[in-house]
Parts: sequence; structure tokens; C-alpha cells
Amino acid sequence: MHSPCIGSLMLSGRAVGDAFSVTDAANKVRLLALPTEPTLPTDNSFAFSYKFEPTAASCAGDFGRGMVTIDPSPFDY
Repeated sequence: MHSPCIGSLMLSGRAVGDAFSVTDAANKVRLLALPTEPTLPTDNSFAFSYKFEPTAASCAGDFGRGMVTIDPSPFDY
């Protein structure tokens, strides 16, 4: 991930349709990802928001938004 805040995540959470909300209790970070409108049938892009708790060991209080494209879809088995 090349993040200065965390080297790995142990996520737990839930999904509703293609959207998902996950938390890493150890790193005290929360992520919310929503699918974006695809421009092609093969698009798997998500808009995400993240927030570190004020008491997190690394990057305390940091938050932000971004986009990620996953290939192939993480929901295909």
C-alpha cells in the first residue's frame, strides 16, 4: 500500500450491494466505499472515504477521499 500510516489492515464490516463499510479496530481506521457509475461494463471503480480515529497510533485524526479501480471485481468468485 505504501502508506506512511499503516502497513496492513485486518478489516471487518458489511456490504450492501456493491457498497461496503469496513473498520480496522487495531489501526483505528474506518473506510466507506461506494461504486461509481461505470463508463464500461467492465469498470469496477469505487469512491472511498477514510478516517483515522483521534486516538490512532499512526496518522491520528487523518481523513480523506479518493478513487480506486479494482480489476477484476472483488465480488466475482
